[in-house]
Amino acid sequence: MTNDAALIDGIIERASAYVTRPPRGDDPVVSLAAPDRLIEIFAASVGLAIGDDAPSHDATAVLDAVDRVIEYSVHTSHPRFVNQNFAGPDPVAVVGDWLGAALNTTGATYEAAPVFTMMESAVLTKLARLAGYQSADGDDLPALPPAQNSPDGRAGRSSPSADG
Repeated sequence: MTNDAALIDGIIERASAYVTRPPRGDDPVVSLAAPDRLIEIFAASVGLAIGDDAPSHDATAVLDAVDRVIEYSVHTSHPRFVNQNFAGPDPVAVVGDWLGAALNTTGATYEAAPVFTMMESAVLTKLARLAGYQSADGDDLPALPPAQNSPDGRAGRSSPSADG
C-alpha cells in the first residue's frame, strides 16, 4: 500500500466513524481551545503555518492532525448542539457528497455529465411541481433543453440507439 493509500484509508476510516458514530451523551459538544493553544496542539503534528519553506508531512502526522481537527471542532451532530441556522449533517448526504467530490465532474453540459444532468433535471422538475408548475405536455420525464451530442437531440427523453 502506498503512503497516499494509507493516508486516504486513514482519513476515510476517521470520517466514516465520525459520521456513523458521532459524539453523544457525555462527549463534549466542543473542546474549545484558545488560538494559541491550537497552534501548540497542531505544532506537534503538521503546524498551522503555511510558509514558503513549509515541509511536507508523512501520513502519521497528517492523520494526527485529522484527529485534532475532529477533536477541536464543534460537533454539530451532538444531541446537545443547538443552533437556529443548522444542525449536524445527514450521514447519507455526507457520503453522497463524498461520491460527488470523488467523481469530480462538471454539471455544465449533458455530454460532460449525463447522469448528473439527469439528476439535476429530475430535482428541478420535482421542485417545480412542488411550487405548482406542471409540464405543458403532462410528461412525467424531466424536460431538458436539446443536447447537441445526445441521441436525437432530445436529452432526457430518449435512450441511445443500438447502433450508436
